[in-house]
Amino acid sequence: MDKISLLITESDLYFRSVLCSTLEKGQFSVVFCDKLSNLSAELKKQTFDILIVGHHGAGSAAVEWLANIRNEAGPRHLNVIVTSFREQGDAECRKGSAEGIVHLKYPFLPSELIRIIENFFND
Repeated sequence: MDKISLLITESDLYFRSVLCSTLEKGQFSVVFCDKLSNLSAELKKQTFDILIVGHHGAGSAAVEWLANIRNEAGPRHLNVIVTSFREQGDAECRKGSAEGIVHLKYPFLPSELIRIIENFFND
């Protein structure tokens, strides 16, 4: 199997470095996007298997925005993982789950993130 390709956007430098080191250990192909506004351009340049987005309180519109970004990925389904400090029970997170977006709350173990990524491909 080819390496799983990941597109990651995370504004916090600490969390970005944690994600990077975690995913490099998992030997994934990782591309970092410095701004949410640049995601569309990155998705047009290259095909990714998973989008990981650091969510720091962008409001309920963020779930709709992510659904639109995923649609821009074209005919191929784009798996989405949102990392945040929010509780899974938030209405926004429940709506995201209904849209097929996986929510991962900080702090999390590296093994949790790797398990979620691998589960996308074990179904």
